[in-house]
Amino acid sequence: MRIECLVKREGVTSISLSNVKVPYIFQPIPWAKPGEFVTSYCEVSNADHIAYFLAHGRQYRQYDPDVSLKELQVDRMKAKKNIYAGYSVSKFHYMGKEGYAVYNKKDPSKTLYAGANTTEFVEKMADVMPWPTEFEAFEWLKNELEFETMGDDLQEPIELPDPERIESLERLNAEQARVIEELKAKLEGVSSDKKKPGRPPKLSSEDVDKVDSVIKQITGT
Repeated sequence: MRIECLVKREGVTSISLSNVKVPYIFQPIPWAKPGEFVTSYCEVSNADHIAYFLAHGRQYRQYDPDVSLKELQVDRMKAKKNIYAGYSVSKFHYMGKEGYAVYNKKDPSKTLYAGANTTEFVEKMADVMPWPTEFEAFEWLKNELEFETMGDDLQEPIELPDPERIESLERLNAEQARVIEELKAKLEGVSSDKKKPGRPPKLSSEDVDKVDSVIKQITGT
């Protein structure tokens, strides 16, 4: 099963479990750009390890490429533009009217206003009847901006990764899982040939080199 690590960071994520000598190396999701902080995923074949990861739902989940891609689009939209920039919700006092209004200062040369009685921003404070609560004013602003930007950046084109790169990542994840299972069997003293329990052997230099080779391939170091 592919497991996704929800901690967002640049590059690979190394996860060590207490009973495993070789860490799991989680690869950034395929759509990641250089220097971008994203989630990562890894092939996990051990049932106990799968259960462990899924039991920590705030940190891990089963990898779903469609879900990860949609969340990446939303993250890029948020990073690209703060839709609230230039707007504020503040107390309103004018000609005996008190409450909260939305102030639009996107144009530095003038300030526009919106209140409970307006459907859009107006230039004169005298035309505004404020909201009684700050929450109501903010809800109006949120709904207004969400309507204006609906579909704009959520449809931002995503450059799909090279299929060869995805295939390469899959091979690396599969090789990593195989090496972990092989070394786990050796550490537990189980011979892959005789299938009999025995004294846990020490890792040979060949095993260590094999682990180093896989990790270097995965991390690109």
